[in-house]
Amino acid sequence: MKRRDGQRGFTTVEFALTIPLFFALMLGAIDGGRLVISRYMVSSAAVAAARVASVRSTVTLGPITTAANNAAPILTLAGVDVTFNASTTPVANDATFAASKPTGAGNTVTVTVRYSYAPLTGSFVGIGAKTLTGVSRVSIE
Repeated sequence: MKRRDGQRGFTTVEFALTIPLFFALMLGAIDGGRLVISRYMVSSAAVAAARVASVRSTVTLGPITTAANNAAPILTLAGVDVTFNASTTPVANDATFAASKPTGAGNTVTVTVRYSYAPLTGSFVGIGAKTLTGVSRVSIE
């Protein structure tokens, strides 16, 4: 095929116009995957922490926080809150945890895990950090 003189460099111009779109789509796909994995890990951390909190032998917040962090090893969790029987005030420290943990049938513990997700493409498209929250409610054993 014969090339016309008026079309020299057209491929380079097409490449220069399409490569930013290609990279934006790739980074968006990577961000979407990171978001899905982060949401799953936050939910899994809440379930693991609630299971530990529901055991009668747990009398401090340490094992609950450790269980949440172990369930989400690649995330730096923003917080782990523990409440009992539909209370809205989270337990503040180990002393209040031991004092407020109810015993007996019908009592529940709720664990809320928070993580601050920052997308890679946020600076390009103006999307800021989002807080992901996982909540799990379990009956106390």
